[in-house]
Amino acid sequence: MGEEALEPESNRADSTDKAPVPNISRSLWSTLRRFLLSISGVEGIVHSTGPHLPAQSKVKHLVEATTRSRGSLISPEQRRALESIMSGHIEAIIDLRDEKKKYDDPEVASAFFEERFKELWAATYEKYQEVGVSAPTSLDLLQATTPRELERPTSSVLYSSLLISTVGMCEVFLGQAMREYLTFRPQALHGTEIRFQFAEMQQFSSIESLKAYHIDRQVDSIIRQGGIDEWMKWFEVKVKLSFAEVSADPMAVREIFQRRHVHVHNDGEVSAIYLAKMADTKRQLPELDTYLRVDESYLLQAVDRLRTFGIALAVVLARKLTPKGSKDPGLKWLESHANDLVYGLLCANKYESAVEIVNLLIEDTSEQSVKTMMLVNRWIAQSRLGKEKAVRKEVRDWDTSALDAKFHLAQLTLLGETEQAHALAMAEIGRGALTEQNYREWPLFAPLREIYPPTVEQIASVELVPVQREESTADLLKDPPAADEGTTECHLDD
Repeated sequence: MGEEALEPESNRADSTDKAPVPNISRSLWSTLRRFLLSISGVEGIVHSTGPHLPAQSKVKHLVEATTRSRGSLISPEQRRALESIMSGHIEAIIDLRDEKKKYDDPEVASAFFEERFKELWAATYEKYQEVGVSAPTSLDLLQATTPRELERPTSSVLYSSLLISTVGMCEVFLGQAMREYLTFRPQALHGTEIRFQFAEMQQFSSIESLKAYHIDRQVDSIIRQGGIDEWMKWFEVKVKLSFAEVSADPMAVREIFQRRHVHVHNDGEVSAIYLAKMADTKRQLPELDTYLRVDESYLLQAVDRLRTFGIALAVVLARKLTPKGSKDPGLKWLESHANDLVYGLLCANKYESAVEIVNLLIEDTSEQSVKTMMLVNRWIAQSRLGKEKAVRKEVRDWDTSALDAKFHLAQLTLLGETEQAHALAMAEIGRGALTEQNYREWPLFAPLREIYPPTVEQIASVELVPVQREESTADLLKDPPAADEGTTECHLDD
């Protein structure tokens, strides 16, 4: 997902306040967008290198090599079935080894493992036979399979390295967020001790440069001496910003940082430190010295979780630094950008992330139009997650009589009133309040597009009636995406 995921112009907040964006909001957005661009780069690497990794799926490689060595001709369906069987077989062996560790007596443990392993071997052999491969090929597939193949495939080197880089990017983001806070609230430095040799003082041309140096030194000290828990404790003490305010699952974020730690310092194996840091989790913890895999699925989930964490932290931190009731246009601007990113997540089919961000931010969103659009985007995501019944109940009770026509259009679409929704959509296009590209790309209209595919002739036949719109502050202040920065595939032009 590109970090400049822009949503339809008709979805953005309208504001007539022309005040400039305060530095803190712009600075936090700049910090956030660099982080988002970096982790989007990680996603790009995964998606582009995956097809070229011979051992991206060790199972796929083993099935192909084994059947080829036997000269077995198998169909694509048979190959997929064999891959599924082999994956299940390896997973079962790993589970069996974990069960074996529960026995204190080595002889009892070995006897248990051997008996269950024979049963597993026989069952897997029968499954291979059912697919239609020969007996020799079935035996070769079994003999080619070891737990090590799945525990540490060649591709794990790449994914482990990318996890380390991703968490490092998040550390940089958190450190920069601390700098932004201390720069905006230098009084937070009061009471901190600073010592310089007289000769060192001469390198500073002003008090401001001295202050910047001191802030950098304070932040570097915090980052180097702590971990995610200590850093979030710093935000809680200094800003009254809790971990739960910026993540729906703080323990999952902690686990990502701890997994990165064991891959850097313990060859990827569970350490006593990992177990101590994760002691509060309700999830079942792995045994000491167990290898913690980083595969494509885990890495992409980690990127998604850290993305939502970063977006929420930037917005919540800006809110903490904005006086209540100030109607600060900069905060509205940043919240509008956050909703743009939610839209981008919808386009990228990242529905869980979209729901999480909205849940974290919607209650305290200052601009009502942005809050309403967040609500609509959450309903879209929840519908895609199979919660149509609950969504329709909420949407049915939603009073749109005093709202812009686009929200009534959203209501009709979410309720499945496709004929009425399509007619209203065409009318909105006709009066210039909705663009052709909005209709083609906004996930909200996916059900309409299935029934009423947007054709050039259809759109061209709509009589355009210019409508006067007052240009919004959000539109005026929004930085245009740079030409070399990737955007989400369904970004919309204004």
